[in-house]
Amino acid sequence: MIATAVEGQGALARAIAAALAEGTPGADASGDHLVLVAGGSVTAIIERVRQAVAGVVIVIIDAGWTPIDRHLLLASIEPLAVARAPATRVCAVQVAADADLADAVAAVEYLLSAQSVTGQILTIEPRPAAG
Repeated sequence: MIATAVEGQGALARAIAAALAEGTPGADASGDHLVLVAGGSVTAIIERVRQAVAGVVIVIIDAGWTPIDRHLLLASIEPLAVARAPATRVCAVQVAADADLADAVAAVEYLLSAQSVTGQILTIEPRPAAG
């Protein structure tokens, strides 16, 4: 069985952990998965990705980061994916303020199952108002 660890705190981390606890159909079977809901320092997150023992590492970057730190994390994803390939796929999900948590969870589920995708960043924006 593939294990998916979710590291982080807050509503987004809880929503992802709850959804993944039910299993992800078609998830990449290349090894355990790690979903990092980024918090702390940029350096610590990058080092955690470098050291992770997992087939897939997904970094969740929410709106709580300062713009410069957010952009540093985003800029690190592609080089980390190249450095970790082919043993580990590295991707990110950037979640805007007021984005629907279900959309972020769906993006994580997609990245876990997309076995040929690495180095990609999916951006989740708020849904447009009906009307």
